[in-house]
Amino acid sequence: MRDLYRNSHLIIFILPVCLVFSVIACRDPDKKTLAVVGGSVITGREVETALGRPLSQLHQQIYTLQRQKLDELIDERLLSEEAKRRGVSVETVVEREVNAKILPVTDDEISALYNANKERIPVELDKVREQIRNLLRDQRLAAQKRLFIKSLRENAKIVSYLKLPPAFRAELSVIGEPFRGLENAPVTIVKFEDFQCPYCKQVQPTFVDLLKRYDGKLRLVHKDLPLEAIHAQARQAAEAARCADEQGKFWSYHDKLYAGSPKLVSSYCTKRPFRGNSAGSHWHAHILCQWAGGFRKSAA
Repeated sequence: MRDLYRNSHLIIFILPVCLVFSVIACRDPDKKTLAVVGGSVITGREVETALGRPLSQLHQQIYTLQRQKLDELIDERLLSEEAKRRGVSVETVVEREVNAKILPVTDDEISALYNANKERIPVELDKVREQIRNLLRDQRLAAQKRLFIKSLRENAKIVSYLKLPPAFRAELSVIGEPFRGLENAPVTIVKFEDFQCPYCKQVQPTFVDLLKRYDGKLRLVHKDLPLEAIHAQARQAAEAARCADEQGKFWSYHDKLYAGSPKLVSSYCTKRPFRGNSAGSHWHAHILCQWAGGFRKSAA
């Protein structure tokens, strides 16, 4: 009996400790150790980062399912509370507030729906008349029920604790990439571009406007995304721009490429992109850079 008493104290002590550690683990699952390899720890955060967008999409799907089911349960609870308040059954509430308030489906409405979809309905109207009637009636019932539930929600105190999953954030290196604006600006926009893309060209004035409007607060970073399957000269343009960047001329060259886009590139990239006293030396260095293919990997 004494041993049992002593053990009960031990159990009482261990149980709160286990609960504390469980709560800590639940609060920060990203830091949970999933494996140890030769003394090196692999955490939940590392696994989630490695899985990236696919895992984020799964989290979003789970949230969507939870949100849908939660909304259904809230609606059921509201109907139940309303029925209790009125002293009737849920079925009676639905009959009075939904079924009794919809208009009957007319033959003209059935004919209109049939004629609008005649090519997809390979039978005569008389054979599907009642099916169409039921379809239209069900649509009206669903719409009326949504309206009634909306009115119940507006008059109820509902607090939802279901949280959105964290947004997917990919790690993106911009070290050494051409940029406009303040290097240590609080906001960075990274744009992936194809110099032959008409939509990329169309959005350029917006970037210029943003840089002016948020001067000192915004950094605009360029990355190459030449779509060679549809733009045959996009890679050549990207490589030429990188060669211009080597001489501190990226953005002037960038703007001139877009000025000639989308018909650019073979003609423009064989003309002198630089002007001024040092145009000759810049041009020879530019041609040498392109010939050497030094930036083909950068433009990938």
